Amino acid sequence: MKIEMRLAALNDLDALTSLDTITPTYPERTKEIKQWIDANECFVACHNNEIAAYGVFNYHFFRSGMIEMVMVGTAFRKKGVGAALLRYFIDICTTPKIWATTNLSNQAMQRLLSQASFSPSGYVHNLDDNDPELVFVKFLA
Repeated sequence: MKIEMRLAALNDLDALTSLDTITPTYPERTKEIKQWIDANECFVACHNNEIAAYGVFNYHFFRSGMIEMVMVGTAFRKKGVGAALLRYFIDICTTPKIWATTNLSNQAMQRLLSQASFSPSGYVHNLDDNDPELVFVKFLA
């Protein structure tokens, strides 16, 4: 499957909101996606000109590369799209370390990070009730 990456644009907002599985239960997500787009931190993965996934990458985590979000559309899961986004973020990262977090309940993201050679680096309790946030790092230099 050929995947093309690009910076998200405001005209992608409806497509990103539609594929995001959190949006139906968290209406603020649309506002967050718009903020990520406005900050040039939101990237889309496209297959045949269709947005298959999006991810958020920035340097807000102790001035190191941080994968803040990876959201793959339901129809594109388990097809390498999430892995392609991770590789893209690793390739564009300009710091010696790149970080990512995910909930303990998100087994799919944990597998994705492990397959991309990220290592567990800690956890944070109390962000989400009864679902600790796991912290992962990958050393690039």
